[in-house]
Amino acid sequence: NIRNAGDCVAQAAASCRFKTAAELVCDEMREAATCLLEAVDDLKKGVDDANVDDNKELSGQIEALIPSMQSSGTNLEKAGEGILKRTNLVEIGESLFQTGVNLDALALGIKNVNPDLQETTDSCGRLLYAAEKMKEAGNN
Repeated sequence: NIRNAGDCVAQAAASCRFKTAAELVCDEMREAATCLLEAVDDLKKGVDDANVDDNKELSGQIEALIPSMQSSGTNLEKAGEGILKRTNLVEIGESLFQTGVNLDALALGIKNVNPDLQETTDSCGRLLYAAEKMKEAGNN
């Protein structure tokens, strides 16, 4: 693990030689957006799997997560693209704020799937913190 961490630090340092801080931030934001958008496909598969198992409650809970996940990814991608293209700051801020709003909804939806599971609580806490920071960034 220490070696892997060292490799990551070395890679980050190498990237810094060729990219500005803004480019690095944009890359990370857009990568996160890609992960969120790819997760939409996983959620759709989860809906199908729950339907095959005739678990309508779970199917509905998972399906309810899709719009928030999709909007979070789309808005985060839009913010990253806006920073890269030096778009109007108001538009970038709105995209960040909307990402936060959607992450809030996503966290609450995930919590509803299994509120008693500790991992669910931990995950929701991280998402709510990310949502708060996104909204703060969008308001500044």
